[in-house]
Amino acid sequence: MRPFLHRELPFKVKIRQLTRRNRSINMEERINELSKYMKGWRGYFGYCETSSIFKELDRWIRRRLRCIHWKQWKTFKKRRKELIKLGIKEKDAVWAAMSSRGPWMLSHIPQVRRALSIKYFKEAGLPTLAPV
Repeated sequence: MRPFLHRELPFKVKIRQLTRRNRSINMEERINELSKYMKGWRGYFGYCETSSIFKELDRWIRRRLRCIHWKQWKTFKKRRKELIKLGIKEKDAVWAAMSSRGPWMLSHIPQVRRALSIKYFKEAGLPTLAPV
């Protein structure tokens, strides 16, 4: 755990624990654990009127999950193949897979965001915090 310079939300601390990239569990189990925690948290805090904060937290969680995917797809070949399988053009997939940037930066580029979209995570069973 990294030292805190300021007090962080206990929610974010718990999500960081559940989404550490070095945890060796598959994505399905990880999303299942996240889902349980997020549903409970949303049930308790879901009636407040701060939907913008919920949307930001949703974006942040999805970005962390994209990082995990990127880290699991270790090689250029695997990254390219997975991006193409998720509907990205080959040229764009090659460009993204060849990038030397780290997982956090690459989790925010358009190719990865389109491949691992809100719809993708919704189908995988990840709930949203923001009211629908």
